[in-house]
Amino acid sequence: MHPAKIDRISALLNTSAQDASISLNRLAEDSPAQAMELCAGALVRLNATQAEKTSHRKAFASAARKALKQLERGPQA
Repeated sequence: MHPAKIDRISALLNTSAQDASISLNRLAEDSPAQAMELCAGALVRLNATQAEKTSHRKAFASAARKALKQLERGPQA
């Protein structure tokens, strides 16, 4: 993974779950593929470090679902 994405994941994990959710939901609308990658990377990192952060996990999963729906719809005219 690119170092910039690792830094972005660190920033999301070190902010409040609400702030992370707001940022990721906005990203899910504008760039769903990038949002999916960040959410998946963050969840993998949380699992690897065995961190609880339940609120963050829920925020990442929710944003990933939103991004997936956006990708399913395809490009909007």
